[in-house]
Amino acid sequence: MDGMRVFISYSSEDKKMVGAIDSALKTLRVEPFLAHKDNIEGGSLWKEAVRNTLCECDILVALITPNVRKSKYAEQEVGAVWAQKNQY
Repeated sequence: MDGMRVFISYSSEDKKMVGAIDSALKTLRVEPFLAHKDNIEGGSLWKEAVRNTLCECDILVALITPNVRKSKYAEQEVGAVWAQKNQY
């Protein structure tokens, strides 16, 4: 991707809501990364792809809903970006 790299962290239960955010960002010519949508293979390859994208993102958009508390990864993604970006 040539433009800004945006990672959207969300619960898979909020796919409809994140779809609207995805569409809005695309109108701004930003191509967001959505872990459940971007054709990543399952298992360890999926986790590695998500981790790599988190480390390379310019912006993290965290969709905080009640469903995030039930998500296995959403809160971890926010913490991972915070830790990685604040190591300087």
